[in-house]
Amino acid sequence: MARIRTIKPEFWDDEKMATIPRDARLLFIGLWNFSDDYGVVKGHPTWIKNKVFPYDDIKQSQFNEWLITLEKIRAIIAFDHNGEKFYYIRTFSDHQRVDKPSQTRNPEAPADILESNRSLFDEGSPNPPRGLPVVREGKGREGNSKGEYAASFLEFYEKYPKKEAKAEAAKVWNKVNPQNGLKEIILTAIEKQAKFKSHLKETDQFCPEWPNPATWLNQKRWEDEIPKVEESKWFKQPS
Repeated sequence: MARIRTIKPEFWDDEKMATIPRDARLLFIGLWNFSDDYGVVKGHPTWIKNKVFPYDDIKQSQFNEWLITLEKIRAIIAFDHNGEKFYYIRTFSDHQRVDKPSQTRNPEAPADILESNRSLFDEGSPNPPRGLPVVREGKGREGNSKGEYAASFLEFYEKYPKKEAKAEAAKVWNKVNPQNGLKEIILTAIEKQAKFKSHLKETDQFCPEWPNPATWLNQKRWEDEIPKVEESKWFKQPS
């Protein structure tokens, strides 16, 4: 049975969603209507297509590609129950607030899926983002109150040369939600940029400071290209 769902304005700003086809985004919203109140929806592709796009002439192969795209960005996670396929909508509770969930439901997602989807602490947010394992930290040197940080974020923060605005950087890290190899790309980029900056200093060339980690992540600076040393266009000797 279809259910009434809501769409938050933040959905349209989701950078990860912006990387997939528009129709795949519409499909993702449609899945909310046909999932139970716990974020689980039947996973038969033909059934979903007939529910979400009943009047559209869409090839099943094309529709299946949209589902695969949603799986690749981990918007949905497939699992089997008694020989039947289901999808767990990973961020369902971020998008929907269900005050009185129905007792009629699909099978619960396996424990390993639910465990991998624990929330990252986000101070002041009633519906924190999901999807990253959490490491709890007690009171730090600066007397900060107890907080929680993703293990992958702590790995990034340890490697990043500039240590400031840690809480803000953690929020941006969770927004980026680096999965499917992106974390390794980010860490490798930090190493390469650090080596290049070290070269500039060793050769008495002007070297700008590292931005704070939140800014570096927000600007996707891991995508910066390291120029050839002899043809550097980023960094010039001060006049």
